[in-house]
Formats: sequence, structure tokens, C-alpha cells
Amino acid sequence: ANTFDVCEAELRAIKLALELFLKASKFESHGLLIEPDSSTAVLWFIDASKQPWKFWELFKLIDNLVEKIGEVTFTNIFREANGLANALSKVGLSRHVPLVVS
Repeated sequence: ANTFDVCEAELRAIKLALELFLKASKFESHGLLIEPDSSTAVLWFIDASKQPWKFWELFKLIDNLVEKIGEVTFTNIFREANGLANALSKVGLSRHVPLVVS
């Protein structure tokens, strides 16, 4: 897989996590910590000027979700320390049909 495929999978996972958080939050949110293993993805959220145009629509959707939640912090976590998320991202890359959670 090329770097953009991996980064797109990471961004889609972040979007899904934000959507699930909003659906599950029946209480007042005190913020959310997102820990992707992609330092590139974290950089894109710290400095929006680095976001590639290819993912503009996806960033806009994520930005809207972040705005609804309020406080969202992005920090990098090493892949080795985040085994479950790494396994899920690999499965996501190989799926032909997106996972739908309702």
C-alpha cells in the first residue's frame, strides 16, 4: 500500500471514531483524545496548511465533527503500542465494502 492509502485509512478511521463518539455520548463531553499511529495524520491536524488537497472533503467532514464535540486532542502513539488499532486499519485497507456501524 502506498503512503496515501495508509493515511486515507487513518483519516477514515478517525472520522468513524468521531461519529461513534457523538452517537454514544449521552452525557456532556469533556473532550476526546485521538491517538493515531500516523505522525503524518497528527501533523495534518496540528497544522492544517500541511493537509493535502486530495483529502479536503474528508478533512472538512472531520473538522465539522470536531466542532460538534468541542475539545478533541490529536497525539501520536507508536504502532507497537496500539496493536488493536493497527490490526483494524490493516483489515480496513483490504475491505471492498466499507464497515457500517448503525
